[in-house]
Parts: sequence; structure tokens; C-alpha cells
Amino acid sequence: MNVILPLLMVCLVACFASKTAGLKHHKKSLSKKADLEIQQLHHSRKNVNNVNYHSHHHQLNQAKRGHHLAHFKKEKMSHAKRGRTSRLEKSHLLKKFFARKRGMKKHHKSLSFHKKHLFHNKRGHAAKNRFRKLNAAKRVQNNLHKRLEHDRNILNNRKRIEKKIGHLKERKEEIREYIDALKRLEHLRKNAHLKHNKRGHHHAKKQLAV
Repeated sequence: MNVILPLLMVCLVACFASKTAGLKHHKKSLSKKADLEIQQLHHSRKNVNNVNYHSHHHQLNQAKRGHHLAHFKKEKMSHAKRGRTSRLEKSHLLKKFFARKRGMKKHHKSLSFHKKHLFHNKRGHAAKNRFRKLNAAKRVQNNLHKRLEHDRNILNNRKRIEKKIGHLKERKEEIREYIDALKRLEHLRKNAHLKHNKRGHHHAKKQLAV
């Protein structure tokens, strides 16, 4: 009995240890499998995305080079016969092309990013023209304001000068009266010795004459 009990205990411990080890191994294998599946899925998605990305950019590059024109009945003719495609027409064709490719009525928003590279940026030029006209109108308005200000200043100066002239005219009358008074005083001062002692002078003249 003394020998059997320890043997049983050892067996039980060994079984328990093997089971736990097996479970751990199973869990590890499951997690590895899951990781592998996730990784594969990720790679497949990545590849799909890359394919879409490259195909999309390939389309854009083709569009840049003008190869997309072969997709249209209008463009079946050679460029030599048709002449060069206008920028506006090219933009219209591009919109139609990308709309049909994506199965939409309107062209994709991302196309606006490539607009400036592909064809004439109408919105930008229209805005530029609008601002140019607006700036020209502002310039004319500013010039008019400046001219009005100049005329107003001239008018104010004229009024101020007229007022000064009016004051000077009034002073001129006063000065004229003052000058006349001075002249009279000067005349009186010069002739004072003649008027003085008229009788005596007259008498002296008489005496000299006698």
C-alpha cells in the first residue's frame, strides 16, 4: 500500500501535466492558424487594393497621354484627320469616360484632383478673370474717389482763398482811408509854415517890395 499510493499520485500528476501541455499546444496552434489566416486575408486585401490603385492610376496615366480617346466612337478617326482635340472637349470626354468606367452618371470627385494636370482649369481661370475685373472696377472707383477728393480740396481751397480775398478787400478800403489820412497829414505838415503867421509874412513881403 505504501508503494501504490505514491505511484498513483505520480500518474495523476503526469496525466494532468500532459493534458495542460496538450491544451496549451492546441491553443498555440489555433492562434498560429488564426494569425496565418488574418495575414493571408490582409495580403489578399492589400493585393486587391494595390491592383485597384495601380489600375486606377494606369487609367489616369493613359488619360493624360490621350490614349483614352480610343474608347470613343468620336475618336476612332486619327488625329491627323480630326486635328487636335480642344481642351474643353477633352475635359468633357474625360468626364464621360470616368463616369462610364465607374458606372456613375457624374464623374468621380477624385478627378478634380487631376484636373489641373489633364485639362484647362476653367474654374480657376474664371475666378482669376472675375477678380481681375473686380480689381479693375475697384481701381476705377478708387481713382474716381481720389479725383473727387482732389476736386473737393480745390473747391475748399478756392472758398478759403475767396474768403481771404474778401477780408483783404475790406482791409484794402481801410488801408486806402488810412493812406488818404496820412497824405492829408503830410500835406498839412509840409504847408504848416506857409499857413502860419500869414499876416506877418505878407507884411514882410510888402516891406521888401517897398
